[in-house]
Amino acid sequence: MNLCETLKRVFASNPEPRGGKPKENNRIDTKTPPTAPEVHETLRDAMVAVGKDPLPVAHTPRKRDLAAIWPFSAPGVALITRPEIHAMAATLYGEARGQLWLGKLAVAYVILTRAQGGPTGKVWWWAPACEVVGDKGMWLARSLGAVCQAPKQFSCWNNGDQNRERCIAVYRALQLQQSDALDDQAWECLDAALTALEGEEDNPVPTATHYFNPSVVQPAWAEKMTPVANIGAHRFMREGGAG
Repeated sequence: MNLCETLKRVFASNPEPRGGKPKENNRIDTKTPPTAPEVHETLRDAMVAVGKDPLPVAHTPRKRDLAAIWPFSAPGVALITRPEIHAMAATLYGEARGQLWLGKLAVAYVILTRAQGGPTGKVWWWAPACEVVGDKGMWLARSLGAVCQAPKQFSCWNNGDQNRERCIAVYRALQLQQSDALDDQAWECLDAALTALEGEEDNPVPTATHYFNPSVVQPAWAEKMTPVANIGAHRFMREGGAG
């Protein structure tokens, strides 16, 4: 059974918990993304480039009310339900929990940009359609969950990856509203996911759809892409060569 099927069963067996009144300002800013910035060698430089005070570089995670997270909507993306948000937060936990706030936020925006089909809105192979379960049943759509679970994309979900079980544990804790089971990094990952979805902070890596850790791997696919920024351990890339 693949991960998409596994999480579908979890979605079905754990219906969305009760919540309060939906927020009125939870739609995503759909402004045309600016031209990709130059590559920044340090987190401080990256923060300065997007107009942020470089100190402090740490972020105090907000412990969001797990019962009050309501669906979001965004152009080109399926209705974003709690399970979708939880899958996004779990992906951030597996991919970027060791990064500072801006590094987590950058990965969150990569996921969102992919779900929207990249900066051009094109349907890419790494943004597949997937069966999604929500309060209105099951449908096929390009969703946050499908993007996170696309085969061989976010390695934390790969079979055999050391982070896979941790991601599933965070996902289940969020679904079941088990606040005590979430560590500070999990809360910060959820906060980063919601911050990106709510558009509370600007995208620090506009147009970026990929990233990698250059100290660990030098992927061949990066040769055909253009660097956007270096934030923390990750180098963020966009489609298209430098020329």
